[in-house]
Amino acid sequence: MINTNEELENLDGIIKNCGITKIGLDLEGESNLHRYGIHICLVQLRVEDKIYLVDPVTIKDISSLKSIFEDEKICKVMFCAEFDVKLLKHSSGIKLRNIYDVQAGFKLLGYAKLGLENIVSEVLNVDNSHKLKKQKSDWNKRPLSDDQLKYAENDVKYLFELENYLNKNLTDEQKDILRSKNIQLEKCDIREKKNPYLQIKGSGNLNYQQKNVLKYLYNARDIIARKIDFPPFWVIKNEDLIKLAVKKNISADSLLKNISIPKRAAPLIDLIYEAFKKAENEYSKKTSRIK
Repeated sequence: MINTNEELENLDGIIKNCGITKIGLDLEGESNLHRYGIHICLVQLRVEDKIYLVDPVTIKDISSLKSIFEDEKICKVMFCAEFDVKLLKHSSGIKLRNIYDVQAGFKLLGYAKLGLENIVSEVLNVDNSHKLKKQKSDWNKRPLSDDQLKYAENDVKYLFELENYLNKNLTDEQKDILRSKNIQLEKCDIREKKNPYLQIKGSGNLNYQQKNVLKYLYNARDIIARKIDFPPFWVIKNEDLIKLAVKKNISADSLLKNISIPKRAAPLIDLIYEAFKKAENEYSKKTSRIK
């Protein structure tokens, strides 16, 4: 486990000074799952036969890896790389170069089950199963559990063997297709959705005024979530935003009776009421102009 800047610099030196031409790479990260925003929680590296787990939660700054990750002479063997590419670019400004996405290769070979666990089992005859449920696991918390550490190691443990298998079994045409797909991966980025409040289920049933209220409520919720470092949906559920958007003449006191919010967000409930008033005032100005 790499927990200090000094250890990270030593790892950086090993990769740069030992003629390493490829590394196995995976990230554990999240987007508004256990806290606000998009975060890198763990970086897993396989360098030759060794596995290193870099802890950005403790180290904070992983920019010393930038030159390695952006070095086109070093191949980054990954599995289902798209989210990790976006995560590095968004969180650290790092643009991965020379990516080899193993999952994309097995898709070209016609494999039906494309999970890492399934492919490792079928191709290498290795039991790579684990008890950890990744989607529910909180990678922000420290210390990481033994199950989390084992899971993280397994994500990079067999990448080189899978790459070798693909190199032997892909046709030249398939290799060209994979090469093209890998180049396209480098361009992946997280794009902010236009009018994200309109992506909420039920928003399509609202009238113009109610959608305007929803917009202000959505933005107020985001401000609260950022302040208390909670995922927005933990502050106010999407369905509650829809319920509030259709309310009329709601008071500050009645807000808490209509929605359920965490205790940490309660002191900021006035921001929700202010959102109502702003939406109401904006609508009043527009209707007065029409008259």
